[in-house]
Amino acid sequence: MSVGAATVPVVSTPLDDVINGAPEVVGRRLEADTSAEGALLAAVYQASDRDTDAAARRQLLALDATRYGHPDLAARLAATAVPGAPEARWAVEWATGTRLSPRPSRSLPGVFARPLATVAIDGRPHLVGCGPEPTVHVWDLTTGEQVGKPLTGPDEEIACLAPVTVGDRPHLVAGDENGSLWLWDLITREQVGDRLTGPAGEARELATATIDGRPHAVSLGKESLRVWDLTTGEQRGEPLTGFTYWSPLTTTVIDGRPYAVVGESGDLHVCDLTTGTRADPLRTCHQVDSLASVTIDGRPCVVVGSLDEDGLSVWDLTTRELRGERMLDDPGAIESIAPLMIEGRPHAVTASEDRTIRLWDLTACRQVGRPMIGFPAGVDRVSAALVGGRPVAVDWTLRVWDLTEQVGTYLPGHPYVEVENLSRVVVDGRAHVLSEDEHGTTQLRDLATGTLVEGDHPAAEDTAPLDAPAELADEIENSRGAARLTVGGRPYIVTASGDTGGWATSEVLVWDAITARQVDRLVFPCDVNALIGTPEGQIVVAFGLDLAVLRPVGGYPEAAER
Repeated sequence: MSVGAATVPVVSTPLDDVINGAPEVVGRRLEADTSAEGALLAAVYQASDRDTDAAARRQLLALDATRYGHPDLAARLAATAVPGAPEARWAVEWATGTRLSPRPSRSLPGVFARPLATVAIDGRPHLVGCGPEPTVHVWDLTTGEQVGKPLTGPDEEIACLAPVTVGDRPHLVAGDENGSLWLWDLITREQVGDRLTGPAGEARELATATIDGRPHAVSLGKESLRVWDLTTGEQRGEPLTGFTYWSPLTTTVIDGRPYAVVGESGDLHVCDLTTGTRADPLRTCHQVDSLASVTIDGRPCVVVGSLDEDGLSVWDLTTRELRGERMLDDPGAIESIAPLMIEGRPHAVTASEDRTIRLWDLTACRQVGRPMIGFPAGVDRVSAALVGGRPVAVDWTLRVWDLTEQVGTYLPGHPYVEVENLSRVVVDGRAHVLSEDEHGTTQLRDLATGTLVEGDHPAAEDTAPLDAPAELADEIENSRGAARLTVGGRPYIVTASGDTGGWATSEVLVWDAITARQVDRLVFPCDVNALIGTPEGQIVVAFGLDLAVLRPVGGYPEAAER
C-alpha cells in the first residue's frame, strides 16, 4: 500500500526507541512491522547512516522524514528527547528526495552475497549466495533467516552459480576461480559427485539447460563455452571457442531446442546446445554487459543490458529483431539483470554501476517507478523472486526490496549530477533559491515551499564579503560554503567541510561569530557541496543531488552566557 503525504503516520515503535535505541535492534524491529506506517519509518531509518550518536540520528531522521514528504513525522522526531543532548536547534522547512529509495526494504543476516541467485526449496523462495569465504549460504526469503549449514567444498573463490533441478530435487551448481564446477543437493546440503574440472579460469559465467531430457551446466570462461552433463559428470562434445573473458551468458529454448546466448562486444552469439553449433551473430548495440532470458507473448527473447547510449533492450530470438523501444534513463552500465513475472507481465530488475536498482516493464518497454538507491558502491549483482505472491528484488548487500509498494512522496532534486552552487534570488518580490549542478543545469525554487519554478532563471545575486572572526579564517578557507546568520539576535557562522583540507564532508558546523566557538553540528546523508544563508536566518544546504532548507528553533542561549 502506498503511504501518502497527507496521512499522519501512527508508528507502533516508540520514536524514543527509534532515536535512542541500538541501530541493529531498532532496524530489526522496524523491518518486522508490516504496516504502511512501519514501512515508512523503516524507509526513513534506512535512508541515512544510523551508526552515529543519538542527537545526530534524530536530526538525520527528521531530515529524511521531510524528504519522504512527511513533515508531521519529522516534527515528532525532532521533538523527541535525547538524554544528555539539548533540544533540536534547527527544523527542516523542506527538502528534496532525489536520492531516496522509494520502496521499502529489509536486510538479511550476513555481510554480502556475490554471486547470488534465487531458488525454490520445498516450495518456498530462497536466496543462495557466497560471502567472504568460498562457501554458499542459504536464506529463507519468507522468514528472512539464514537456514541450514553452508555448502562447502571449494578452496577457491566462487565466481558464479546457478540453480538447477536434478531428479525433481533442487540443486545448485557453482563455478570457482580455478575452473572447477561443484554440484550440491539443496535439500540434503551435500555435495553430489566429484567436482567437474575444466581448464583454469574456465568458469566465469554459468547457466543451466535441459538437453535430451537431462540437466546440464553451461560454463563460459576465458575463451570457450563448455557443456557438462550433471548426471554423468562428463563434458558434452567439444567446447565452442572464440569468446572473451568477461562475456555474459544465458540459456533459452527456441522451437523446443536448448540454446546458449553469449554477448560478445555488441553481438549476440546464439549457440545450439544439442549440435554444438552457432548461428551468425546478431548485432545489438555498442557493448553487451549483461543478459537474461525471458518469454514475451510466448516468444523466446533476451534482455540486453548495455552502456549508457544503449541502455536496456529486448531482442526476439525468433525474428532476430529489436522488440519495442530501447529503455534509457541514464543508469550507467547495466551489470546484472533478473527477470520476473509481475501480474502476468514480464519484468526485469537491473543493477547498474550508478548504484541503482531499477524495475522495467518489458512489454511496455518502460521503467516502473523510481530507482532504488543507497548502495556503498556500484551494484553488480541482483536477483528476484516472488515471496508470498509479492515480487521482491535482492541485491548483493542482502537487502530485500518490495517491488509493489511505494513509500512517501518527493520533491525532485537535480536528476543526475551533484549540485555545486547555490544563490538566493528575488523574483516578483518573493525569495527563491537558484541551484546549479556540475553540468551547469540550473533549477529555481520558491524558498518558502521548495516548488520548482519554470521559465527563464535570473542571474545570481552578488554575495557580500563574509564578516567572520579571524580565528575562523582557515575554517572558512577550507569550506565548501560559509554564511553568516543572525539567530536570536546573536551572529553565527555556518561552514561545510571544516578542517578537511577542501575534501567534502557530510557535516555543517555552526560557530558563534563572537567567540569563534563551535556550538552545533548538523549532519547530512552525503557530501555537502554548497551552502548559503538567508536574511531570515535560514540555511540552504546542497548535499549530493538534493537540497534542504533549515530554520533556527530557539537559538543557542548557552552561547551568550559564556
